[in-house]
Amino acid sequence: MEHITEGRGGLPVLVALADDHQLLRESVIPHIEDTGDIKVIINAANGRELVEAIEQAKALPDVCLIDIMMPDMDGFQTVPLLKKKWPQIKILILTSYLREAYVVQMIYAGVNGYLSKNSHPRTVKEAIRHVQEYDIYCNEIFCLKDIKAVREGKKVLPKLTQKELQLLRYCIEDLTYLEIADKMGTSQKSIEGYRHRLFQKTGAKTRTGLALFAVRYGYVAIDTGVSPVY
Repeated sequence: MEHITEGRGGLPVLVALADDHQLLRESVIPHIEDTGDIKVIINAANGRELVEAIEQAKALPDVCLIDIMMPDMDGFQTVPLLKKKWPQIKILILTSYLREAYVVQMIYAGVNGYLSKNSHPRTVKEAIRHVQEYDIYCNEIFCLKDIKAVREGKKVLPKLTQKELQLLRYCIEDLTYLEIADKMGTSQKSIEGYRHRLFQKTGAKTRTGLALFAVRYGYVAIDTGVSPVY
C-alpha cells in the first residue's frame, strides 16, 4: 500500500498543472489524485493560463507542476514570474527536455525539483509530497549538492588541464560521453578519467553538477535557444 503524507494540517496538497499537451494532463491528473492526498485545482495549457488562473483562484496551489516547452509563455518565462509573485509556491518541472543546460537554467530560476515525463506516476506523487514538506526533491537529474553550490555561490576555482577544460565545456552539450570522446579524439576510458578528476577538483557529483560549475564560473555560456531566466 502506498504511504500517504497529507499537507497543511491533514488537508490535501493543492497542485496546479501547466502543459500544452491535453492528453498528458488528462492522463496525469487521475494518477496523482487517486490516493486523495493531492488535489489538482488548476489545469492550464501554458504559463500564461497558469498565472491568470492562480491570480483568480480562491486558494493558492502548494505546488506547480510545469512543462518547459509551451506556447505563448514557456517554462523559462513562467518560473521566474511565479517565484516573484508567489515565492511560497513550490515548483516542479515535468518535461521531456533533460539537457544539462535546461536543468542549470531551472536551478538558477529557483525550482524545487526536475522530473522526466517518463517518470512513473508514483514518482511524480512522491515528488509533489516531498517538495511540499521538505522544499527540495532530489533525483538523478536534480542533486542537492549542486543546488547548494548555486545558492551559496562560494567556490575556490581549481586548476584544470586543457583536456579537463575541454570536457567541462562539452558537459553542457547534448552529447553522450562516447560522442565527446570522439570529438576530443580520445577514448571513452580517458574521458572517464578526466571526468573523475573533474569531480574531485570541482566537488560535483553528477554531469549536471559539472555543467553548473562551468556556467557559474564562466567556462561556458548557456545557449539553449529559448528565452533566458536572467
